[in-house]
Amino acid sequence: MLGILCGLTCEADLVRSLPDSRVVCSASNLQTARNMALVLASQGATRLLSFGFAGGLDPALAPGSVVIATAVQSEQGFWVCSENLQSPLHARLPEAVRGPLWGAEDLVTFAANKRNLHQTTRCLAVDMESQPLAASAAMMGIPFMAVRVVLDTADQDLPLAARVPLREGGGLNHLGIFFSVLLEPWQIPALVRLGRARGRALQSLKRVVQALKD
Repeated sequence: MLGILCGLTCEADLVRSLPDSRVVCSASNLQTARNMALVLASQGATRLLSFGFAGGLDPALAPGSVVIATAVQSEQGFWVCSENLQSPLHARLPEAVRGPLWGAEDLVTFAANKRNLHQTTRCLAVDMESQPLAASAAMMGIPFMAVRVVLDTADQDLPLAARVPLREGGGLNHLGIFFSVLLEPWQIPALVRLGRARGRALQSLKRVVQALKD
């Protein structure tokens, strides 16, 4: 069985169609992600996958760029992704880039922080689910990989509305986003840009799902 960890319900909904898999959603909460990764491993997963959006760290990556992780690194450690899982997927997605992912404990919201992370770690992108999944996989002796699609680019600050905590279960907090925009309407252009990027990123995630099925 393939155990899949996502942060958002929209990511999880895309990948639920994979056969012989179980999908869980952490709502981008680090402790929840740790717990869910361990649950997947304890319930019979023989492979683990971190799947969903990421923030770009490499300035060359545009929205929708697919990153197949060669490793996951964070302040807590360094974990190498399974070559046997990566290579077949990359053969079906030759446009994807391969390289390390950074596992963050909080959203990396500012372009300056992204630039610093890229310069110091050479990681291509950042997310909050891959690190707890990698650590759990190593603890349980299970091969894992991480496939992430760039949403916000390295030169992009996340608008305040994009930082509103998710609802329990991983859905967007639409009311919180509405009030954030109401209080600070000058963030609307950045939200429009992010919305367009999200559309491209979702299309890329769909291509990843199809490649995982092939």
